[in-house]
This record gives sequence, C-alpha cells and structure tokens, in this order.
Amino acid sequence: MKRLLTLMLSLSVILCLGACTAKTAECPECPECKECETCETTTEATVELVETTVPSTAREGVNIPTYITLPANFDASATYPFVVMIHGHHGNHNEWGGYDTISNGLAGKGIIVATLDFSGCGASTEGIEENCLTNFKTDVMDVINYVKGQYKISKIGGFGYSMGGRIILEMLNEDVFVFDAIEFVAPAESTEDLMKFFGGAENWAEMSKSAKETGEMASYMSVFGEQLLSDKFFTDMEKYMDSNKLAESASKKFTGPSLCIYATNDDVVYPEVSQRVAEAFGSQVVTVSEEGHSYSFYGANPVVITTVNNASIEFFAGALAEH
Repeated sequence: MKRLLTLMLSLSVILCLGACTAKTAECPECPECKECETCETTTEATVELVETTVPSTAREGVNIPTYITLPANFDASATYPFVVMIHGHHGNHNEWGGYDTISNGLAGKGIIVATLDFSGCGASTEGIEENCLTNFKTDVMDVINYVKGQYKISKIGGFGYSMGGRIILEMLNEDVFVFDAIEFVAPAESTEDLMKFFGGAENWAEMSKSAKETGEMASYMSVFGEQLLSDKFFTDMEKYMDSNKLAESASKKFTGPSLCIYATNDDVVYPEVSQRVAEAFGSQVVTVSEEGHSYSFYGANPVVITTVNNASIEFFAGALAEH
C-alpha cells in the first residue's frame, strides 16, 4: 500500500500535513528556525513524501519500508538525479528525524531522495536477527532498482552514515553498484575500530563465538542502549578485518566525486578511520569539532547542524548536476 504525504517546505519551517511518518525539518541556513533574511526572502515550495514498501528480492515475503521524497513541482515526465540515504547501525530510515532536513533540502534542489528501514529497525517487520550487512546491501539495491523503475533517473548518489558508509564501501568493492557521487559521514570502515565500541577485541571474539555456536543473539550494553547481534552480523563484519583495506580496494572501483564529513571528537568511528577513507577516495573533507558521533542527526549544536546539512545538500546538488 502506498501513501502520499504532501509537505509544505519553506526554508524557515516544514509543517507535516499528516500520517504516521511525520517529517519535520529545519531551515538549512538557520537550524533553530529563527527568522533570518534568507527565510524572509525564500519562496515557499512543495515537496512530496511517498511512503511505500519495496519487495525484497533476497528474502521471500519481506517488504522493505521505503520513503521517497520528490522534488517541488515534481513532473513525472522529467528526469531527476537521485540520492539514496543509508542509515547507521540500529538506526532507522531518517535517523530519528535527522535525515529529513537533508532529504527535503535535496528535494528543494530538484533531487529525488529515498531512505529505508533495515531489518529490525524502524517500521521493519523483520526480527533483529536479520540485521546484517548481506541483507543491507541487497535492500539498498532493491530500493535503487525500485526508484529507477518508478521514475526517470539520471545520476545516482549514495549517502552513508556510520554503518551506512560501510555498506557503500562493500557495494563498491563487491561490484554490487557504482554510484555517481558518494557522501560518507563517519564511515564505519574498520572492523578493528568498531570492536572498541563493542568492548574491545576480546569481548567481540567472545560474543562472536557464542552467537555462532549457539545461534542465539549476543547482547551488549552500549552507550546507545542494548545491542542485539546475530551470528550473521558477526560473520559479515568479519569479512573485512584489516583497517583501511576495504577503503583502498573500494576506492579503485570509483572515480566520481566524494565528500567525507567527520567530527574530530567522534569516539564511535574514530577520526583517523574517516581520514583514511577520505584519503583513499581523494574526497572533499568537512570536519566539525563538537557532538561526537551525533552530527546533525542527534546533536543540538547549531553550528554542527548547519555545517553537516548545508555541506551535504550543496555537495550532491553540484555533484549530480547535468554538465
């Protein structure tokens, strides 16, 4: 079943007009929605949010919750660039509202945007035991192919935050899909690095061994709450163990423009990991110094919010433009 929501978008405020997946977003120029010269002089425009499901090609009977933001004054006969925004580990399709500002801003630039919920996240009806990279990659491809089948698409960009960045790296490395432009936000490239988040290499090894031998979920209490991890999760994450080898290999499959945003005080995906990915890809780099792994998705610092949102919108607007 498909539901169409019409959102009134102005750069000063976005008012959701209904339904269960409310999209609220802030002015890209003034994230606290205070009045400013830009807001006063910007003409109101309309974007549309299509909430639907996409059948999984890999898991029988599974439908992927998908949210498509269409540009203002969308014309079905016209061709548009497209960005798929991929959420992080145990996140959801809009990172609890944080992706909305960017997706609405991109739509305001004439770009179609799709977000999705992975297994056990958001509106997904699957159990968290299916939450693994193998499923993530097939789900992203299913959504890309769905959008290409529904709309006339020119160039395609990939936006990956944290584990979302890892997904893009693996898709490139495994020749699953080659994007025309890529944005990484604190990409979780290094399994060795992520082990620190899960209590260190020894604790990771114990949880991995237990999950694989018993088939039961491993539980770890992180700073973000309880993490339930399946044997599939560990198997997929351990496929690429050596730091930066994944980025080095993936970068050889990609020649387009890229942007890497990271916080110098990120203690989940450490800055040196993002730096290595950026160097491998020759990416444009934007850094912030506050909010750690929160960025503009969970944080409240207006400078960080404005920096991340504006850089993301302007990057794809330029990188996916027809030249």
